[in-house]
Amino acid sequence: MPKVLPPSGFARPAHRPSRRVHILDAAVALFATVGFDDVTVGDIAAAAKMTPAAVYYHFASKEQILLEAVRRFGDDVLERARRIAESGEPAEAVVVGLIEHVRRQPAAAKVAYLASSGLNAAVETYRRSMRTDLSEMLALLARRARPAMSDAEAGVIGTALVSLFEVSATSLLGRDLATRQLGSGSIGRAAGEIATTIIG
Repeated sequence: MPKVLPPSGFARPAHRPSRRVHILDAAVALFATVGFDDVTVGDIAAAAKMTPAAVYYHFASKEQILLEAVRRFGDDVLERARRIAESGEPAEAVVVGLIEHVRRQPAAAKVAYLASSGLNAAVETYRRSMRTDLSEMLALLARRARPAMSDAEAGVIGTALVSLFEVSATSLLGRDLATRQLGSGSIGRAAGEIATTIIG
């Protein structure tokens, strides 16, 4: 039987997000609010509106779900940093842009920077790799701003800027004293000013 084609101008419905995405979204919401230790695979399955067996079809364990959630957010952070850097913006703009991303994605950021800290060796390995990649990118941007600086100085500045980003992110997510005094919208601006001072 010949294949029937849709009429011209007919738009196919958008593809539904994969079940893996639903599982990750449900897990992130639970890990961010309840905490990793107190969430079960059954809880994740219920929140994703599927069975535990369906969750296990996609992920071998709750730890693997956590790793994938952290990796998804971290890869997004690196991609955003690359896009800002490629647009010609300075290193301080990357720091400010990433803090704004954390502010807009609080649940995923909380899982990546607070709720998963020290829980899993694979997560910590990924986090170190992401930190290294971001540090190298920021070091290159610092060199672009000050071409005469040495590789060692650029490396130190890259590491300092990553630390500034992570401290600012955890301050924002934990609503600590700095965030309460400055306001969440001002954390990025303050970090940008500090980044400018660091780069010199």
